[in-house]
Amino acid sequence: MDKAIDPIDVELEGNTLEELQYIYETQQDLYTPEELESIETLIASRRAAYDAEKTKIEGLAEEFLPDQIPCQKCGGNNSFGNANCRFCEVELDKSKYYIRARSKLLDELKRGSYVDKGLSEEAVERYIEEASDELPLETDPYSSDSRAGGGSYTFHYVISALIPLVGFIMGGILLTKDDEEGRSAGKVCIVASIASSIIGSIIWFIAVNSIVGF
Repeated sequence: MDKAIDPIDVELEGNTLEELQYIYETQQDLYTPEELESIETLIASRRAAYDAEKTKIEGLAEEFLPDQIPCQKCGGNNSFGNANCRFCEVELDKSKYYIRARSKLLDELKRGSYVDKGLSEEAVERYIEEASDELPLETDPYSSDSRAGGGSYTFHYVISALIPLVGFIMGGILLTKDDEEGRSAGKVCIVASIASSIIGSIIWFIAVNSIVGF
């Protein structure tokens, strides 16, 4: 025999999770203990269903993760799946890219995308509200101001001038970058390394001649 439908479930079925919680917290004197227990069960069921849909929604953010990311230390390109940089072996910081992916997803959800994913309207609305409060306004890790060193290649240039061999290596790595600014920085590193090597050779030559002259 089928279980009888609880009248309280029918009465409150159209309410959102927030409304059910408000009813339970502020209107307990209007319901019997049995009805309050049914409301608790309904709230738990709604929350479990939302948590499952939230996990499904968050999984959609993976579509917006990049295939390649630059190392925050040396600037070398790495597969996003790498845990450590293949050039300098530092642990890759991917936090900005996950934030960027969530921001992209949030924007798509606000535009009404993913309606074909079978997501409930309430779950999408709750996710949009929560994500909008959590995510910063500007979350683009691909922009030039998100690179290590405060958005500047000054550190790379200084090292190239002081240690030419390192400069040649960094310059070669930067030349593999996808963006024009990174490749230009690589050329500057190599030029700085060459200039430093020439100047160093001249200084060394003068110093040796001075010693021989004495």
